[in-house]
Amino acid sequence: MKNLTKLTLGALTLSFAAAQANAETFNATAEISNAISLTETTPFSIGTVFITKADGTIGDNANAGATDAAQINIDALTGAVTTGNGTTDTGDGAVTPLGGEQVGVLTVTGAAPFADLVITATTPTAANDLVHSSANPAIPTINFLALTAIADDADNGGTLTLDASGNGNILIGGEFGASDRATFTGTYADGTYTGTYSVSVSY
Repeated sequence: MKNLTKLTLGALTLSFAAAQANAETFNATAEISNAISLTETTPFSIGTVFITKADGTIGDNANAGATDAAQINIDALTGAVTTGNGTTDTGDGAVTPLGGEQVGVLTVTGAAPFADLVITATTPTAANDLVHSSANPAIPTINFLALTAIADDADNGGTLTLDASGNGNILIGGEFGASDRATFTGTYADGTYTGTYSVSVSY
């Protein structure tokens, strides 16, 4: 009698679960703040002056940095007042400070903390000259010859380093001169003379 052994081979089934990567989308945001607040907190003024018109025979002091007519300068850092050129007997006119001069202060607020801002002072032209309040075209203007804008920080230069709040100050000074333009047929009159200047800041 033979023993028969029956072998049964069962199927081996392997089940694989494929790994899946789930892609998600997230947001990236940015808030734009390009505007830097720049305001005048102390007006710039050359104060009260005695001034006479130049006669135009020496040269033209017409916002070109000329040095022949009488001039007055306000130092932006120290506030010191200096005068140069011009005596009534040479025809250059005269400018004599009588007090009240004031360095201007522009204040930056709301900018990036500890940022460095580049200060740009626009060179004055005849359009910036100080004009009498009457706007009488015969009355000479006071020529705005040069504008100085410096940082009120440790360096006192052309770059302003802001504080932890993003704030800082800019000091304003400049140079002015008596006019010798023949188009002004009158003389300087008592009263207030007003001109303009432009300063910008950027990162």
